Amino acid sequence: MSTFPGPELGAVHEDSADYLGPEFEQTRIACRDAMALGGLAYLAVFDDGVFDFALDTLGEPEPDPDGVPDGSRRDEFRRLGRQFSLTADRLDRDLQAVVTGRLIRTVLHAEEGALFCEAVVPARYVIGVAPAGSADQVAVPDRRVERGDRVVSALVTRLRREQGLPSLNPGGFDTPAALRPAPPGTAEPYLLVEDDTEETTRVARLCAAAVNPADLHHVSYWDQDVPLVSTDHFDAPELARFFTEVNPQFRRRFYERFGRSVGSLMNALNRTTNAAIGGKLLRVVLDVEMGAVYYYRLGFRRYLFGVTLDQTRVTMADNRLAALAGEIG
Repeated sequence: MSTFPGPELGAVHEDSADYLGPEFEQTRIACRDAMALGGLAYLAVFDDGVFDFALDTLGEPEPDPDGVPDGSRRDEFRRLGRQFSLTADRLDRDLQAVVTGRLIRTVLHAEEGALFCEAVVPARYVIGVAPAGSADQVAVPDRRVERGDRVVSALVTRLRREQGLPSLNPGGFDTPAALRPAPPGTAEPYLLVEDDTEETTRVARLCAAAVNPADLHHVSYWDQDVPLVSTDHFDAPELARFFTEVNPQFRRRFYERFGRSVGSLMNALNRTTNAAIGGKLLRVVLDVEMGAVYYYRLGFRRYLFGVTLDQTRVTMADNRLAALAGEIG
């Protein structure tokens, strides 16, 4: 049974913490405008893990003001938002070690829905939840998920601008549509293959063809927590601007360590999100100020791990990795 109601329920339910004053009114208006665009079942603001404000189209009755949380979907989403906003803080600290900036946007794309978590400023998050178009074993481009993702990103950009802060270009969504990937470099990618089976050789060939200096800069293929294939273009002259503080070897070592922890991380995130969103996580995007890290589930303990270092091409790299996941199967 789907976690989500039908797409058109009409009335929007609004809930806010008792302590919010008139200084929050601009945020309320911005959230209402975002919710009116459609695409989201739930939208909330959390500050240091504390609930501020939420809107939803879940169609549930008004809760009893004197009652206790009753396990409704609204309660599940609030609990998820609180838990994940704290998890995002921890992931932010972990990812800063590789000198690509703060974590600004997270996408948890599961079989039945997706959660979006974006930072307005550190520790202040907007949480959105949207239904997925269809459940599948491998994440594919999903218009309903992308729509919700873009609505949350535009809202966060608006909230930042109302505070006099520039856009961080979450998702690379502010990148002009006319921007196209640069021609691929002529150099061969760095490639490490851990075994010589026919299947791994096939996957290695596909991964090496997918990475390029334009958008998808690193890909590794994991099976049973072992990196059977790792390939990148970190040594390409076109990427030198991304290596003024750390060298390619440092990033390779970091992403291997991080990739090795992804299996346990996904298990933890699945436990956190399953009740509220529904189904296994198929795709995760950890979007930092300078690029993004991606996870694509391929099967039981099989996944792709990808990296781009270019914020303007975060969505391009995401789409390229989705296509690669489909090819590998």
